[in-house]
Amino acid sequence: MVFLVKKVKEISREMKNKLKTHKKQITLFFFLFLIISSFGQSKVDILSSKTMEELFSYYEKSENKEDKIKYIKAFLKVAKREKHRQRISAGYWVLSDLYEDDRVLKYSDSVINLMSEKSIKYYPSVAYMKKGYYYQKNYQYDDAIDSYLLALEYTEKHNSKSLAFSIKNSIGSLKRRLQIYDEAAIIFKENLKYAEKNDLKNRRLNSIMELANLYTDSKKIDSAQNYINRGKKIYLKLKDTLMLHHLNMNQGIIECHKKNYNIAINILKNEASFFKNKSLNNYLIYIYFYLGKSFEGINEERQKIRAYKKVDSLFQLEKPVFLFIREAYEVLINKYKKDNNLKNQLLYINKFIKYDSIINYNERYLNRKIYREYDIPKLKSEKETVIKQMKKNNAFFYFVIIMISLIVVLLLVLFIYQYHKKRVYKQRFKEVINSKEVVKDVKKPKENIKIPKQISEAILKRLDKFEIEQKFIANNITLSSLAKELNTNTQYLSKVVNYYKGKSFSAYLSDLRISYIIERLKKDAILRKYTVKAIAKEAGFNSAESFSKAFFKAKGIKPSYFLKELEKRGDNLLINYQNQGKF
Repeated sequence: MVFLVKKVKEISREMKNKLKTHKKQITLFFFLFLIISSFGQSKVDILSSKTMEELFSYYEKSENKEDKIKYIKAFLKVAKREKHRQRISAGYWVLSDLYEDDRVLKYSDSVINLMSEKSIKYYPSVAYMKKGYYYQKNYQYDDAIDSYLLALEYTEKHNSKSLAFSIKNSIGSLKRRLQIYDEAAIIFKENLKYAEKNDLKNRRLNSIMELANLYTDSKKIDSAQNYINRGKKIYLKLKDTLMLHHLNMNQGIIECHKKNYNIAINILKNEASFFKNKSLNNYLIYIYFYLGKSFEGINEERQKIRAYKKVDSLFQLEKPVFLFIREAYEVLINKYKKDNNLKNQLLYINKFIKYDSIINYNERYLNRKIYREYDIPKLKSEKETVIKQMKKNNAFFYFVIIMISLIVVLLLVLFIYQYHKKRVYKQRFKEVINSKEVVKDVKKPKENIKIPKQISEAILKRLDKFEIEQKFIANNITLSSLAKELNTNTQYLSKVVNYYKGKSFSAYLSDLRISYIIERLKKDAILRKYTVKAIAKEAGFNSAESFSKAFFKAKGIKPSYFLKELEKRGDNLLINYQNQGKF
């Protein structure tokens, strides 16, 4: 136990001295906190009589990720057997930090389910915070904000002000990246006030750094310079080298904004060397972008293009969501368009499209941004132009006002239509997901279909076998070929299908294929990554077009939308089906 207590103290000191690495430290700190709080009970032997203390020691010393997972899972197994709720939560928490895929969500949710009703100082706040990190990394900003806010709610419940600081910082950073500057500034200033009140020098420097970033990005030069100067004064006491270089980088960007291009170039080149040695690529993207703008300011075309190509290369490595990267791609595309270099022009057009698809991943934020920055300003500009012109001609003036009003109404109607369409699609998707796909026989009143009962029953039995053996996925099936296979004629087969299945033969065959492929897509994550054309072939259709039409006719949604929603749900969908006993 002594070594654990010493470890907690050691980590606590590191958290104060190195705020930038707080994420890894928090993981170990919270784990140790819960272990120590529950070690008053008897030791439990696991894995050949090893104690939990020994297992955790193995976890700490191991440099192999798979071994770390093995030790924590062993710890978790014992914790579950002994019904130690806090230890179980700690195990899940560490597992969530050892993965980078959607298992982060799985294990974070496990912590939340255990601790939501009986929360303690750090749990489930840190689990919600972990989910926020994951969603932000994967460009799901709505979900990220929601997770951060839930984390914040629990910190307020337990008065965990230190953790609340980190959560607010994450929210502010996300809003800054999305260029929601006013809201981000309020958050960072609240954090700065807290840090100053409690004499938390590292956190004070962190808040000042964030405000310097914000005002630099938003081109509020005087405010940015103020926070850069304040940050450098604190650096003299803390000697945080990374923070100093970060502040210098902001200074270089400010000089670019002030059109002091040569000064900006000298500063940014020096900082590029530092961040390159540290492999801090997100900083380098900023540096090379503003080097490009500075070289453009002094008409250094070759250096400008070289800098923007660096921005592209770094984006390919990190895929960060920085909105200014768009400008770098636009410059590169226009440069090669002007040079009539079709090969490079196409290269950067494709890269720009890829970048744009990542930026547009979260439609809610995208739509808000487009609406603010494009549609409304455009309409206002057109309206002002028309009003000035129509002062010379009143009749034409009123005509234009009416037309603009109609455009606004049409845009509103279009927005409402799209919103309603999305809701309908989501509801239809839920209905498909929550239902078991089968093609049922239709119950009809007794009537004479002019086929002997013995023959119709025989055909139905053969059709059942045909369905069970899934022969319908062959893409060369016709009424004639199936009739021959079932030892009947086309007239009898057509009448039996029409009467008992309640549909034409082609509709019957199509519905079987759609039901079959839906069930496969629910269960098979690999199949969901196929193209629509490839999935159509798996279902027995000859073309993607015929498959899409049949899918929409049967379910009221397009297969591309269905696949997109399935991918969003991922492993959670599989877990739900296992719990419902559908596999």
